[in-house]
Amino acid sequence: MNVEIRGVLPSDMARRLRDLSASFYDQAEQEMLTSVVKIERDSKILTPIKTGELRANTIGNVTKDGRSLVMYLQNTKNYARLQHENVFFHPRGGRDHFIEIPFVNSIPLIKKTLSGIIEKEFASL
Repeated sequence: MNVEIRGVLPSDMARRLRDLSASFYDQAEQEMLTSVVKIERDSKILTPIKTGELRANTIGNVTKDGRSLVMYLQNTKNYARLQHENVFFHPRGGRDHFIEIPFVNSIPLIKKTLSGIIEKEFASL
């Protein structure tokens, strides 16, 4: 079977696809970094507060694992998991699942943004 794309040499198409991959990866990383900052901020708003230590120790980041980008949000306080899962004890405001809720709520927007990047990149081929 032969495939022909008129006006585009196979070597040129291969280069364009490599460039597309690198461009998408860079844009996806930037979008995820922007998103994790917002998720971290939203999480801190929902975090129960007594001393402020729990809010101060919520940290978000994007890391590379091979060719994958991994977004994470964590709290480094030893009692964070107990407070996160506790539906009854929330001194001076906040709520349970203060990390999970902003993270889950952000997924549709992240998917939409990444889809837009893909569409834009393929349109440039």
